[in-house]
Amino acid sequence: MNFFSVLFDLDGVISDTTTVHTKAWNTVLQKTIEVHNKSYMPFLAAKDYPEYLDGKTRKAGIESFLKSRGIKLPLGKTVDKGFDSVLGISNEKNTLFGKLLKLDGLSIFEDSLRLMERLETIGAYMGIASSSKNARAILDQSDLTSRFNSIMDGVIAEKYKIASKPDPAFYLYAAELLGKSPRECIVLEDAISGVVSAQRAGIKTVVGVARQNNANVLRDNGADITVSSLDELDIDFFENAAY
Repeated sequence: MNFFSVLFDLDGVISDTTTVHTKAWNTVLQKTIEVHNKSYMPFLAAKDYPEYLDGKTRKAGIESFLKSRGIKLPLGKTVDKGFDSVLGISNEKNTLFGKLLKLDGLSIFEDSLRLMERLETIGAYMGIASSSKNARAILDQSDLTSRFNSIMDGVIAEKYKIASKPDPAFYLYAAELLGKSPRECIVLEDAISGVVSAQRAGIKTVVGVARQNNANVLRDNGADITVSSLDELDIDFFENAAY
């Protein structure tokens, strides 16, 4: 019997790829700043990554960061490279992310695997809600794809023109892909933009996954509860949160 449905963010909740993303963004955005003569406003990972980039699609994140630095660039073409268009910067970041991922390796949080196993034992529906266009590749590489009933990612968002987190459209569509209403879903999110998106979408319960000692920030932005480890969530919690 299916009691409830759970939507997992990927980066920072299941996969430990936040560090790799931050390294790639740091390199690419520092170069962008240099090219456009804004070196006096450097990329500051601790502040800029969670505020402008985390949880968003690459395009939305780049546009948000560029706006913060007063840099105006055209969208460009999907084949662009370099630092003179949004899509060019996006492609540079994605290429570097792939190289760093191969170099550093892919790590999956063990507590996320234990939670999946607990949810599977009672037949809970599980879905992915990630802004990353690399989500399916990461799931495939980790042999996790088959564990999920649906996958909402950056590829789907682009194809169907679904607005990026923090827009509620992202989680509304993620719930729809899972065949559920927002009020039938519990969301696990580590990013401010994701927490905001889920709350605006009317998700029943939004759990902030505070692996970066950021519980207060997640609660301030709408998380119903926060945990530092998914091991803190037992089946009783999900059953109680769902009703």
